[in-house]
Amino acid sequence: MRLQIIMYNMYQNSVKMINRVFMILILFILTILAPNTYAQTNPLGLKIHHATISVRNADSLSNWYVNTLGFKILKTFTNDERHLVLVGIPGFRIDLLQKKNSSRPAFQNEPAPNHMLSQGIRHLVFEPENFDKAFDYLKDKGVVFFGEKPEIKPGSNQTIYFKDPEGNILELIKEH
Repeated sequence: MRLQIIMYNMYQNSVKMINRVFMILILFILTILAPNTYAQTNPLGLKIHHATISVRNADSLSNWYVNTLGFKILKTFTNDERHLVLVGIPGFRIDLLQKKNSSRPAFQNEPAPNHMLSQGIRHLVFEPENFDKAFDYLKDKGVVFFGEKPEIKPGSNQTIYFKDPEGNILELIKEH
């Protein structure tokens, strides 16, 4: 009788293992064959190059992007009309443009998410490898968020807004 129980348990374990391998194989095949949920065509071969933010003080803000978000200063340009600091992380660059006589329109001072009531490009979104780690890191750096750290909820994204020192709205997101 004991041998039969051992044999039955071995049979059950092998069935479970075969089912696991089969499910992994199915998921792998579906991943390869599944259509991309983003645009299927890109006839012009477009890719994001950079974003430009008109700023009050390019040097001060570039230091914040370097010391808080981990960007690197790539280049600076200065003439009588402008001071431009290019900052970047792998795959993305932001041009911080300090232009003579520029000013910030009132609608730019709306807090998130009310800022979305004004049309146009409204914020930059960053997706960290680890949302919780990035949130805690930025909080330790003194970043003030709009709201509390969002919990992981099945079927929804973790997302939270914050501002750079000049009031430009940024967002952290982790898609689930």
